[in-house]
Amino acid sequence: MQVAEARDAISEAVTAQVAAAFSLSADIARHQRERYPQQAYAERLFGPGTAPPVPAVLVDTRYRRGDASIIFTWKVRQDPHPYFIMNVSTYWPQRIARAGWTVLDLLPVLDVLDWDESRRPTRVHTATIYGHWDTQWGWRAGAVDAVREVDWSAPGNPILRQALPVTGHGPGAENDDEQQ
Repeated sequence: MQVAEARDAISEAVTAQVAAAFSLSADIARHQRERYPQQAYAERLFGPGTAPPVPAVLVDTRYRRGDASIIFTWKVRQDPHPYFIMNVSTYWPQRIARAGWTVLDLLPVLDVLDWDESRRPTRVHTATIYGHWDTQWGWRAGAVDAVREVDWSAPGNPILRQALPVTGHGPGAENDDEQQ
């Protein structure tokens, strides 16, 4: 896969994620307005009951040294097109784009952190896409960086799982004090 094809695949995936998030938010708004019909400000509070169309996301890859990151925030009423900036390593075109690992489980892959013996990704740096109605800005979307584990138990259909923390508290964290 060439870099231009990789950007197209990422655009398609991010556009679909934003559209799905907006649709879910609109469904919740419809339900809330049905539940609280007496509130005159229901649309402002919960949002309109229909999601806006989502134009194709423009993807920009910027090469740099250091950790990968994303910049993505889109306010529908201010920007005609969503703009997704990926700060990726200089090896991203060869190791990730050419290998076809740019989108896994409908999420963009910024970096592969671990590989298995078959050279398949087992832990990736990706972005979690969100979209919702904001009472101040209206419809908006964004993304946050996330590290996820790749589950290859279904052949040819990788599923991204939330990675467990390796230090500190929480699931998977080792805490000797609690075990005593």
